[in-house]
Amino acid sequence: MRSPHGGPKITWGGPPFTPKTGPNRLRFVLNGPLTEVDRLVSLGATRRGPEENGRVGMADPDGNEFSVVVLG
Repeated sequence: MRSPHGGPKITWGGPPFTPKTGPNRLRFVLNGPLTEVDRLVSLGATRRGPEENGRVGMADPDGNEFSVVVLG
Protein backbone atom coordinates (compact mmCIF):
# COMPACT_ATOMS: atom_id res chain seq x y z
CA MET A 1 0.00 0.00 0.00
CA ARG A 2 1.34 3.45 -0.87
CA SER A 3 0.04 7.01 -0.92
CA PRO A 4 -0.86 8.26 -4.41
CA HIS A 5 1.52 11.13 -3.65
CA GLY A 6 4.50 8.80 -3.12
CA GLY A 7 6.36 8.00 0.06
CA PRO A 8 7.00 4.75 1.92
CA LYS A 9 5.24 1.52 1.08
CA ILE A 10 3.46 -0.52 3.75
CA THR A 11 3.09 -4.29 3.41
CA TRP A 12 1.94 -7.16 5.60
CA GLY A 13 1.78 -10.90 5.31
CA GLY A 14 -0.92 -12.94 3.65
CA PRO A 15 -2.59 -16.24 4.44
CA PRO A 16 -2.39 -18.19 6.64
CA PHE A 17 -3.36 -15.61 9.24
CA THR A 18 -2.88 -16.02 12.98
CA PRO A 19 -6.30 -16.21 14.68
CA LYS A 20 -7.37 -12.87 16.20
CA THR A 21 -7.63 -12.89 19.98
CA GLY A 22 -8.52 -9.22 20.50
CA PRO A 23 -8.04 -5.78 18.96
CA ASN A 24 -4.90 -5.19 16.92
CA ARG A 25 -2.08 -3.46 18.76
CA LEU A 26 -1.31 -1.25 15.74
CA ARG A 27 -3.95 0.51 13.64
CA PHE A 28 -3.96 2.64 10.54
CA VAL A 29 -5.57 6.06 10.75
CA LEU A 30 -6.48 7.52 7.36
CA ASN A 31 -7.64 11.05 6.55
CA GLY A 32 -10.21 11.71 3.87
CA PRO A 33 -13.67 12.98 3.00
CA LEU A 34 -16.76 11.04 4.05
CA THR A 35 -17.02 9.76 0.46
CA GLU A 36 -13.78 7.84 1.10
CA VAL A 37 -15.59 5.76 3.73
CA ASP A 38 -18.17 4.75 1.11
CA ARG A 39 -15.40 3.93 -1.38
CA LEU A 40 -13.63 1.70 1.15
CA VAL A 41 -16.90 -0.08 1.93
CA SER A 42 -17.38 -0.72 -1.80
CA LEU A 43 -13.92 -2.35 -1.79
CA GLY A 44 -14.83 -4.74 1.05
CA ALA A 45 -14.26 -2.80 4.29
CA THR A 46 -16.97 -2.62 6.94
CA ARG A 47 -18.04 0.22 9.21
CA ARG A 48 -17.72 -0.54 12.91
CA GLY A 49 -20.15 1.95 14.30
CA PRO A 50 -21.22 5.51 13.56
CA GLU A 51 -18.94 8.50 13.05
CA GLU A 52 -17.76 9.81 16.43
CA ASN A 53 -15.77 13.02 16.87
CA GLY A 54 -14.98 13.10 13.16
CA ARG A 55 -13.64 9.54 13.12
CA VAL A 56 -15.21 6.44 11.55
CA GLY A 57 -14.11 3.07 12.93
CA MET A 58 -13.74 0.47 10.19
CA ALA A 59 -12.32 -3.00 9.52
CA ASP A 60 -10.72 -4.51 6.44
CA PRO A 61 -12.08 -7.79 4.98
CA ASP A 62 -9.83 -9.77 7.36
CA GLY A 63 -11.21 -7.97 10.43
CA ASN A 64 -8.21 -5.69 11.03
CA GLU A 65 -9.31 -2.40 12.58
CA PHE A 66 -8.53 1.04 11.15
CA SER A 67 -10.06 4.50 11.30
CA VAL A 68 -10.88 7.24 8.83
CA VAL A 69 -10.69 10.80 10.14
CA VAL A 70 -13.30 12.66 8.10
CA LEU A 71 -12.05 15.91 6.62
CA GLY A 72 -14.20 18.80 5.53
